[in-house]
Amino acid sequence: MRKVNELIETGHYSQAIAILTQCLDENTPNPSVYSSLGLAYFLASEYAKAQEIWAYLLLSFDDGMESLVNAVQDQANACLQKRQFQVAQSLWEVILDLEESATALASLGDSLAQQGLYNEAINSWNKALALDSSIIDIYHRQGAVLQALKEFDQAIKVYQNLLAIAPENIEGLYQLSLAFQALGQDQKGLDCLNQCLALGSEQGRVLGEIGALLLRNGYYETAFQYLRNAVRKNLYEFKSVLAGLEQIIALQSTSAQELLFIRHGLLNSLIEDTGFEFFGQQLIALNQSLRTEQVIIDALEISALDGFYESTKDWIIEQKMGDFWPGLPESFISLAPPRTLDEFIHFSFRFGVGVSLPESFVVSIPGGRVWLNKDESRMAVITSHNYLLGDISPESPALSPGHPDKHPSRHSLLQGRSMPPVQSVAGTVAVLSGLLNDVYFHWLFDVLPRFHLLRLAGWDWKNIDWFLVNDRCGFQRESLAILGVDPHKLLQRSSGEDVHLQADRLLVPSFPGTVAWTPKWACDFLRNTFLDSEWRTRKTNKRLYIRRNLSSSRRLINEEEVISGLESWGFEALHLELLSVREQASLFAQAEIIVAPHGSGLSNLVFCPPGTKVIEIFSPFYTYPCFWLVSNLMELDYFYVLGEILGGQHFHQFVFGADKEGDIWVDCQRLLRVLRLAIGE
Repeated sequence: MRKVNELIETGHYSQAIAILTQCLDENTPNPSVYSSLGLAYFLASEYAKAQEIWAYLLLSFDDGMESLVNAVQDQANACLQKRQFQVAQSLWEVILDLEESATALASLGDSLAQQGLYNEAINSWNKALALDSSIIDIYHRQGAVLQALKEFDQAIKVYQNLLAIAPENIEGLYQLSLAFQALGQDQKGLDCLNQCLALGSEQGRVLGEIGALLLRNGYYETAFQYLRNAVRKNLYEFKSVLAGLEQIIALQSTSAQELLFIRHGLLNSLIEDTGFEFFGQQLIALNQSLRTEQVIIDALEISALDGFYESTKDWIIEQKMGDFWPGLPESFISLAPPRTLDEFIHFSFRFGVGVSLPESFVVSIPGGRVWLNKDESRMAVITSHNYLLGDISPESPALSPGHPDKHPSRHSLLQGRSMPPVQSVAGTVAVLSGLLNDVYFHWLFDVLPRFHLLRLAGWDWKNIDWFLVNDRCGFQRESLAILGVDPHKLLQRSSGEDVHLQADRLLVPSFPGTVAWTPKWACDFLRNTFLDSEWRTRKTNKRLYIRRNLSSSRRLINEEEVISGLESWGFEALHLELLSVREQASLFAQAEIIVAPHGSGLSNLVFCPPGTKVIEIFSPFYTYPCFWLVSNLMELDYFYVLGEILGGQHFHQFVFGADKEGDIWVDCQRLLRVLRLAIGE
């Protein structure tokens, strides 16, 4: 049976079926042969045949049920380990059809949650707890899902139910504290953390979490004591962070230096055991000023629009205005789960087997208007009758396709956000700008493919009077020159001001898919545009580490340690900012393995040959899947590793910066373990 099991594990189902069928013909039948034969048929999607064999097994053998359940359960667990979540789900459902058990329901919930089917997962976990309320892991998994969904009230109930049966569960108390703090209930959060200490937990994260909570509430002297002890629990790591901060401060702009100096001073005061009240106050004040600025921006509310159309095609059909050119059809992107050392893949990668992207098009809008706010985080295309066209009017953040929070009815202009006075422009204006146009990733995947759509619609640049598109960066000017765009036709815009213009005719290509989610044809266009033909088929073996220490965010704090660890594996450390687009394209086309912190440099994965191995390093609080998507499109072998949380969630964010902008400290040995996994050692 070992040979049969190997064939099933490797997906050679027809060979396994042939061997097992021969066993039935030559030997005295036994339950394990029938169990495995039915399993092989099931995995080969021959469900009727599998049911027939299993039915015979159950009727013919007293121990048939036990044999069948064990075989299917072992395979279901193997599929979970191999990230084959849909298959695992189907197998657990087979088991539950035979006999309902808390273990099977819990595992079914795991399979569903890994696909992003959270309501179904929670339902399955609740059924498991109804049968056996003592399965501690279920509470933790439910709570983690609910916190990821920001349903903190429900998460609190789950952790309270856990603590009712396991009052000394420190992890439950810690997570309950985070949920309370997320709702602004700091005192309840502090009570939970103090219970952790009373139970004997001296973990740095508990001490750091208490210190950060006290710091946030102005208790500087007491906060210092807890944070100092938290740092001592991870002294080597925090000294590494301090050294990393010292190395990158000098490379940053004045505005970035201010925050880095404060973080450096705060951390140094804890390591050197000196008072840090000044740094704590400064850091809190700076964070509060950033939040206040956002509130002020969001408070500009004056009624602007009369309504919206969910899609441009709806407007064309109803109003019988404008011209519409179909581009490329709707596409489905198959997604293979990322590979990681973690037991469960991160929530950011849970999209099941794939996502659908909408069709592309080009539309001409007589008398149309376009608005782009000054930081390029919001835009709108508006008809002459003052209606928003939802599918070409995106706003940050860029969420997954079809996400309910991105419905056009939620657009800020429909919530009262104001626009500056409109400027009239004579002639035809092609709108190529999107969101965050000066970010290399968005430029490559959201902006440039729209030129391709204009070509597909038959537009010649000489018939377009003006282009609304950025040319501030070197990579933008290089791209526009390659595409043959006359720089004199670029509409000039003042830095730091909104764009709001109305043209005789607005010519708007749709986004390739949705913002930050691109289809395969866009990748092919980029390769054909920037990658010389000699590099499209040549295979080489460069090992590249992409540095980010010149950036203003998401720097790898212990980058020198990481580079030193990678050098013995033959890696070359590079600053992509110093290279042209074509130079970056040819470099990635020669890559065998690429390691990098999350950042726009990984946009060049589009130029890699199939099979290139990618290891992306993320902040534990900002895990965005765009480069995993590109890796799937280009058939790359994608891995990721999360940075470490030092001193608890909130203290970590004080030191490194919160969420999207936060710097990263990664366990170098863990990164090298992922590297060994990637190269098969």
